[in-house]
Amino acid sequence: TLAGFISMFPSITFISNYKESIFVISGILIILGFFFQIRSRNISCPTDQFKADLCNKLRKISWIMLIFSLVIYVVGFFFAFLAISVFY
Repeated sequence: TLAGFISMFPSITFISNYKESIFVISGILIILGFFFQIRSRNISCPTDQFKADLCNKLRKISWIMLIFSLVIYVVGFFFAFLAISVFY
């Protein structure tokens, strides 16, 4: 239950008390992540074939992680701020 969860982790209420600040800071960090990803897309990978393949794979993985974190952010934003007005 929620009461049991809060009794095990009492500092979890910190998130609900400061959710606006947490969402603003995390939104800025995600925007910065997209900015640096776009900025670094034209940087060439090493000429060594193994390192070049690894570089390209890591670029794809970092795009996937960034998009995944954006999806989690949007879902969290919806349930933290918008769901109460949509469902009630």
